[in-house]
Amino acid sequence: MIKIKRIVAIAILIFFASCKSQQAIDLKDAISANDEQLKNIMISEGGAEEEKLNCLINKDFEGALAAIDKQERQFDSLIKKTSSLPVEGVKWGDSLQVAAINYYQALKTLHMADRAEIAQQVIAYSDDTAKVRMAQDKILELSKEKQQLFQEVFDKDNKMHTILVRFNEEHGL
Repeated sequence: MIKIKRIVAIAILIFFASCKSQQAIDLKDAISANDEQLKNIMISEGGAEEEKLNCLINKDFEGALAAIDKQERQFDSLIKKTSSLPVEGVKWGDSLQVAAINYYQALKTLHMADRAEIAQQVIAYSDDTAKVRMAQDKILELSKEKQQLFQEVFDKDNKMHTILVRFNEEHGL
């Protein structure tokens, strides 16, 4: 009789230990869905990024700026959606949510930096040689600043990945 009780107790413990938190699964699924939405913002065919690049090729700077505005709204929507994910009671949930928001914000900042570059491109197509040179110098300076933004995105991505690994380990995912 005691052996049966022990076996039942061990079975119950194993059952509960193997159960995965549905909240954790839902959070991970939501973050994965957000990553898909992020891909659509940045690289989807017919998306705002492609629209911006096509406008730049055609020297349609107003159209490029409008595409950046569209992309900004998409990033804002993604960040707001991620901020509203339920994380209470999920181990590492807060950390994962913050890391994802920080990553999306860094990507948004990187992509919004194109506005300043476009403003200088407008000047670079003027007839005033002095203004053209100043604009070209400013574009070079902005390119250097953009390198720093790329590094920030890389760092935030690494941090999010590290937290996601820890989150998955914690929840057996």
